[in-house]
Amino acid sequence: MTRDGRLLEGTIRLGPLTGLSGLVLDWGERRIELAARSGHVILRPRDPASPDRVDYRGTAVFPPSEHWVIAARFVPAPRAEVEIASAAGADKTQHYDSPERRSSRSTGNR
Repeated sequence: MTRDGRLLEGTIRLGPLTGLSGLVLDWGERRIELAARSGHVILRPRDPASPDRVDYRGTAVFPPSEHWVIAARFVPAPRAEVEIASAAGADKTQHYDSPERRSSRSTGNR
């Protein structure tokens, strides 16, 4: 197993995992992504040579239409952070700092 091209040997500490970023390990032809989400550590196995990825030719979409244009004005959220539902489960949330309203702490997960 390697991390950033360096062979991992012995006991390796991979944490703490915080924020939205994670880490990637290479295991032969496979990749393993580790990240903190909703207070838990997730592991995503990846196969860069998967035919589903390599042979992917895009997703069919409707052509854009001017009828879909909506005039609007952006108003920043009045709070410094938001919690949104997470794909990790119905009882999980993901923490984000609001754009332009950064709090003094770094972006993280709860």
